[in-house]
Amino acid sequence: MKKYTYIVLLAFCLIGLKTNAQETKTVHLLARMTGSTTMWDGQIVNWWGFKHAHELGGDAEVPGPPIIVNEGDSVIIDVINQSPLPHTIHLHGLDVDQANDGVGATSFDIPGLMGTGSYEFVATHAGTYIYHCHVGTVVHLPLGMYGPLIVRAAGGVFAAWTGGPTYDKDYYWMMAEIDSEWNNNPPEHTNIPKYDPDYFLINGKSMQDLADSTISISAELNQRVYLRLINIGFTENEVIFPPELAAEIVASDGRPLPTSIYSDTVRVYPGERYGVLLTFGTEVINPILVNYYDLYDDTTPLFTNAVPIGAENPAAIPTIVLNQVDTYNDLTTWAWRSGGPNPNPPMNMADGGPDGPGDGYLHITSTGLPGPGGKLAAFNTAQWHGNYISEGVKSIPVQLNNFGDTELNLRLKFDGPGGSFISALPIVLPPQSGWQSVIFPIEAADLTGGGDVLATLSNVTQLWIFNNPNASFPPPMIEASLGVNNMIAAGGSVFPVEFISFDARTEGKQVALKWETAQEINNAGFEVEMRTNEQLGVFQSIGYVAGKGNSSVTQTYRFDTEELPAATYLFRLKQIDQDGSFSYSHLVEASIFDDLTANIYPNPVKGDLARLEVNLGRPQKIEIEVYNPQGQMLQQLNKTFSAAGNYSFDLDVSQLPTGVYFCHVRLAGTTLSKKLTFVKQ
Repeated sequence: MKKYTYIVLLAFCLIGLKTNAQETKTVHLLARMTGSTTMWDGQIVNWWGFKHAHELGGDAEVPGPPIIVNEGDSVIIDVINQSPLPHTIHLHGLDVDQANDGVGATSFDIPGLMGTGSYEFVATHAGTYIYHCHVGTVVHLPLGMYGPLIVRAAGGVFAAWTGGPTYDKDYYWMMAEIDSEWNNNPPEHTNIPKYDPDYFLINGKSMQDLADSTISISAELNQRVYLRLINIGFTENEVIFPPELAAEIVASDGRPLPTSIYSDTVRVYPGERYGVLLTFGTEVINPILVNYYDLYDDTTPLFTNAVPIGAENPAAIPTIVLNQVDTYNDLTTWAWRSGGPNPNPPMNMADGGPDGPGDGYLHITSTGLPGPGGKLAAFNTAQWHGNYISEGVKSIPVQLNNFGDTELNLRLKFDGPGGSFISALPIVLPPQSGWQSVIFPIEAADLTGGGDVLATLSNVTQLWIFNNPNASFPPPMIEASLGVNNMIAAGGSVFPVEFISFDARTEGKQVALKWETAQEINNAGFEVEMRTNEQLGVFQSIGYVAGKGNSSVTQTYRFDTEELPAATYLFRLKQIDQDGSFSYSHLVEASIFDDLTANIYPNPVKGDLARLEVNLGRPQKIEIEVYNPQGQMLQQLNKTFSAAGNYSFDLDVSQLPTGVYFCHVRLAGTTLSKKLTFVKQ
């Protein structure tokens, strides 16, 4: 059995409280052995306990009045003992000297029949603690002589600890059990009968009485609740949260955890306390369950309490609506968050958006260091969840600004019942990019993942924006600073230029870039940019092709590079409007080898056949393999060529579902190979 470590919580039984930090706060309590309550089944059970000293009459309260102070405060607890037996106030878990610890043998007892005593301490650490009687603890404790003592962060800030994660509301649950026979016929300290609990409690209540507003948790949309779990009984407690609350355990026994733990289940042994952050990002249907286990047999609960979610439970969560826009001009993050104890969560910046002073934007940062906040990612479970297909949302235009010194590869991730799906191609932002207007296409052919993409797009539960050169999650660590503004749920084509295709093909020592557009609106032209794989973040302009202005018919363009040394190259088009605004195309890749070049076109592949082109510097046998993102080989074939030259042939992709694939072309008997990426639509 674990030793007791009790806890204290939300308190305001204070007299003459002031609002400034680091003051002296005095609490006046009465200790009584008279009181009773009616349990959920109608039985009357007697209590011992504590109550406010300014209420000289009436029953003792179970639990006792919550004592709430701030970190740094000097605290005095004055006690008048109105009962016939001696009692103490033990400050469980607090850093106090021996004289004020409330263990009678080492400090002092408060004698009965109007005896008095005072306990003094400085609240040095924000956290959840307990006060309880330490005279005949095995009897006095289960009869109700306990209460919560909460030390809030310095200045009374609603944070789990000073500088820790913030919250909007907090609750405490003092979980216990009683043997009503003990309560109604208190045993002598020298003759302790068997303890056989028959009522299982949270803050002195059980069953239907748990709908009490001080126990039943409620919050508005996207608010965070800090729940302080306290086991003041003799049984083991198991608290099970609905997954919608994204329970995050951040503190234990009055101290922060080194790393927070996401878990829907928390085991709390006698005397333990845990701090759990709960996020109301969507409607919560199911109650929170509390199981009570015999310490000698934790396989089958003795009892289960079900705590309903309160009246503020957000039943009408906003869902995706065609043409909705996140403007960030109301000083909020529009429900975008990062989760976890992130030291740098997404923030609203009041100035500096694309329109300058007064134009707010969302600022997402990451440290690049191990631990919370090291990865660039944010998610939304509010206005960006719902049915994208029925709303006709097919793309998400957004304005982005890479404030950092490292290139960003930005993708979206959609979570839902069909699985998680990620943008197949990233939006690439160069360092110090300035505000750029980009568009994330989000139809089925634009996403890659496992499962049923249509099922997910019909019921998106959360949308992520994150950085990763690869179409995978979680993202890598990176030091980054990203601005986001004017995020739109758009239908149909909103691109100034709608691309049909953009391909790169090796021709000898040159690369031929070809692209087609379906329509153009105010299109001045295309700046062609290139880099090698080794030049991360460094794109160079290598040419310009004039656009057609306004066009509603197919237009075809071509640009040929100069002769290039052997390397793998990445290309993109910077499409420039007539007003000077611009956006980037997706990336295409081409390689020049001394003995081997290879390309697949068109890319994306829209039919049943993909054209594979190889350029051999000498007669050679080649091996061709096609893989999915999970590394499974789906196709394999060999071809032999009797002379050097350019060759092309068809790959049958008719049996491949929509998604991203990798084609490896290798010279037989050598390590020389070409890895091609293509998208099947």
